[in-house]
Amino acid sequence: MTDEEIIKGYCKKKLCPPAQEIINRQKAEIEKLQKRLEEQKHALFEQQAYTAELQTKIDGLQDEVIIKTDMLNKLKADIEQLNKNCQDLISTNIFLVNRVEKAKSEAIKEFAERLKDKDYDEFIDVIYARNVEIDRFEFRKALFNNFIDNLVKEMTE
Repeated sequence: MTDEEIIKGYCKKKLCPPAQEIINRQKAEIEKLQKRLEEQKHALFEQQAYTAELQTKIDGLQDEVIIKTDMLNKLKADIEQLNKNCQDLISTNIFLVNRVEKAKSEAIKEFAERLKDKDYDEFIDVIYARNVEIDRFEFRKALFNNFIDNLVKEMTE
């Protein structure tokens, strides 16, 4: 049975005015609820638009995070490579310093050996045999200094 049929049934029994009043109140309540529904739909639409805007921002931030993460990983790899290169350079430097020290040590040893092997007495005896007037100590000192100068020059060239 519809509302109209119910109203007609009431009207036949002379209950029409109170029934009409109930119908009017219900119509007013329906209009009020429809207005509220429209307001809720509008608020929902605004909320959906705001949510879509936030989702767009989130997507952009996620893309930025991915880009930044990739950049960070590349920088980490670059840093690791630089650290390896530094370690290689340090190792090479240590190797070269050791080689220089060894060469220096060997040069000093060679210098000392040459000093020990030099026989000045023979040369001095030759000079004396020719009756050259020279102080034996001064001559040895000059000869020794000259030898050292030549040896240092030879070793540093």
